[in-house]
Amino acid sequence: MTLSIRDFYGKVWGEYADPVHHPITARALSAQECAVDRRIRAAGPRRVLDLGCGPVPVVRVRSAPLVVAADLVFDMLVHLKTSRRGPGVCLDACMLPFRGRSFDFIWCGLLIDHIEAPESWIEELSRVLAPGGTLGMACWDRTVLPAGRYPGNRRMRYTTADGEELSVPSFPTWAAALRELEQRDPGMEMESFSIVPDEYVLQIAWARSRS
Repeated sequence: MTLSIRDFYGKVWGEYADPVHHPITARALSAQECAVDRRIRAAGPRRVLDLGCGPVPVVRVRSAPLVVAADLVFDMLVHLKTSRRGPGVCLDACMLPFRGRSFDFIWCGLLIDHIEAPESWIEELSRVLAPGGTLGMACWDRTVLPAGRYPGNRRMRYTTADGEELSVPSFPTWAAALRELEQRDPGMEMESFSIVPDEYVLQIAWARSRS
């Protein structure tokens, strides 16, 4: 069954980070949390946006005076409020409802694969990022991903905990996003984490706003 991005995550968010049923996702979230925490400690931001935060946000709520958790699944954000302080915003990641220069640190974890037009999306991220702010994003290295899980390089197959097979749009847009980021920050930095050797390698890019 092929679902829209909203419907897919609306259906699976409750199990998405379960280390029993989806250990690869759980390990990837742990790697992201450590990488993000290091950067936030170094940068010392006051206003952080965790865009596409998912059911287990990797940005620690006490890491900055303001941490905004944002996602497109309303029910998931309501559930997060039962265990997590701080504001949550339901939104479309490509049309951010924030004023320009609202955040000095933005994190986008495993979100870029669902963005079909990365250039305009990064333009929108840059709009709400304050001068000197940090933008970080993560993506799987698609050159080593199991081909059967990403048929046609345009969607992702996912097996739920009860065995249901689902499919959601997933695009090879990482390279285009990196080119756009490098134009904005020639000093862009990269990190790589081997979550499952030769199958699931997590890539992280860090860029700084100059304007």
